[in-house]
Amino acid sequence: FYNPITNSIQNLGFQMRTQGYDLVIVNHPDYIEGTQTIQTPNGTRTVDRLVHGGGDYTERNAMVLVKVIQDVNAQLAAQGSSEQIVVVGPSMGGQISRIALKYMEDNVAATGPHNCCLWISMDSHQQGSVVPIGLQELAKAMSKYFFKAKFTYDVQVNAPIAKQALIHHNLANSELPAGAPGFFSQYHNYMQNLGYPQNLRKIAG
Repeated sequence: FYNPITNSIQNLGFQMRTQGYDLVIVNHPDYIEGTQTIQTPNGTRTVDRLVHGGGDYTERNAMVLVKVIQDVNAQLAAQGSSEQIVVVGPSMGGQISRIALKYMEDNVAATGPHNCCLWISMDSHQQGSVVPIGLQELAKAMSKYFFKAKFTYDVQVNAPIAKQALIHHNLANSELPAGAPGFFSQYHNYMQNLGYPQNLRKIAG
């Protein structure tokens, strides 16, 4: 980040560490899960089936965060610490952390308390997100001819999270805004019924 006082670029993580804070970054990496057969202009082709971890179902990624929070709290308990944790969820992380924290509150007997004093949701699409339908259709058309374009279409436009989040998805085949069938409405109904975590301070931006 830019520090106007010293007129310099500083590493936020490094600054936090030097002040005695522990910093845990949760990522959802891509991984290979078997193979798949795809159709190309030159015939069929067998390729690795790549699972885009960051684009997986939001609820499944939220369960990963639940486990991370449990592990952090176990380490705090082992050290006899009474410190609480702060969860910052940028972009998709805002959705993932919202589900994880509320899930832990609703299932505290099974998960234990989240022990979180502050939740920050930054630039997260709590009401849905928008990618111009023209770009989606372009990626879809190009995916028939170029492998890299197919990769982009499969792991971004057609990833589970994109189908959950996009207000207008090309799979709806609609001129008017409509979400991906079987994904958008179900996900947003789930989020509305879920609500927000309550036993902590909340900041959204």
